[in-house]
Amino acid sequence: MNFKTLSGLFLLVLFFANCTSYRRVVYLSDVQDSLPSNLSKVNTDYDSKIQINDILNIRITTLSPADVLLLNPTSGGGTGPNAVYGYLVDKNGEIRVPMIGPVKVVGLTRYDLENLITEKLREYTKDPVVSIKRGNVKMTVLGEVNKPGEVTPETERFTIFDAIGQADDLKVTAKRTNILILREQNGKRVIGRIDISSQNALKSPYFYLKPNDVIYVEPIKAGYVDRNQFITRYLGVGASLISVVLSLIYLLSKK
Repeated sequence: MNFKTLSGLFLLVLFFANCTSYRRVVYLSDVQDSLPSNLSKVNTDYDSKIQINDILNIRITTLSPADVLLLNPTSGGGTGPNAVYGYLVDKNGEIRVPMIGPVKVVGLTRYDLENLITEKLREYTKDPVVSIKRGNVKMTVLGEVNKPGEVTPETERFTIFDAIGQADDLKVTAKRTNILILREQNGKRVIGRIDISSQNALKSPYFYLKPNDVIYVEPIKAGYVDRNQFITRYLGVGASLISVVLSLIYLLSKK
């Protein structure tokens, strides 16, 4: 076997070894230079519904200063444009708002509730403006991530990639093809899975996360872990040694 043939075989083995590792760790690895047209119809339902035990930070302004004080009660006496007022959704799915009394909120989105309270307040005060934020929104990321624990979304449009980013990305040993999502839905726990190595993740109902979701990233099989560790630890050293040997063979063959 001559020098060129030997070098070619070595490079071929190195190429396939690297390709195997690459495909297992890349997100959306099947995405081409331009997305297929069907991905333009991806799921955009990221407005989560209000649930029991949610805390809603509600701020109400009107043209009447007296009504503003009444509608925004705080135990600490907080005032000003950045003050927020927490309402706990009770076991009946209701909150109690001054002037209008109990309001059924479970199953509504934040925008739905803003419109509902605004309409009800128009009977009692002039030009009410209602602003609502979720006060206890969190998710939990566990498993093969670099920083497991709770993550806090900055917006309701919070994706599985945002959560992974807050957890300092996945480990090399993470199973990207079958990430588990534990979700509370209509008072029940449901389990879903998402493959973030595929572009189909963009269409998954679990692409956009919901409050209190638990994301669990499983480890890949031990056999691949061992092989991947071998490649990362020893392939570089082996490649250098083989390159030196091949160079020596080439130089000696020229004499």
